[in-house]
Amino acid sequence: MDAIVRNGDRHEFNYGVLTNGVGGAKLAPNFDNNMSLFWQGIPANLDRSDVMVREFIDVYKLIDYELPILTENLIVKSFREAFQEFPVRFEQDTVVSFCLNAYKNIKSIKNY
Repeated sequence: MDAIVRNGDRHEFNYGVLTNGVGGAKLAPNFDNNMSLFWQGIPANLDRSDVMVREFIDVYKLIDYELPILTENLIVKSFREAFQEFPVRFEQDTVVSFCLNAYKNIKSIKNY
């Protein structure tokens, strides 16, 4: 997902574990995404052949992994939930294109 939303700030300190106090644990929801999407402005070209997508594709070619399904509806739903309390300075359609173009470039490598 970090490659799709162009999050260049994922590192070992941006993961968490939630515990229930009696031995159960699970990964925390994704956090610290302030350096993703359009944090440096909306790119002129949304085709998403950027370095994050290319580097993910290099790894993706080597592993046996099936991409989860990402649809326009899922992106729109996530967009609305994530930004319902924040003033948004870009169009929803731009976010959808930005994410889906990265997904399609990655997915096309293994011809799903």
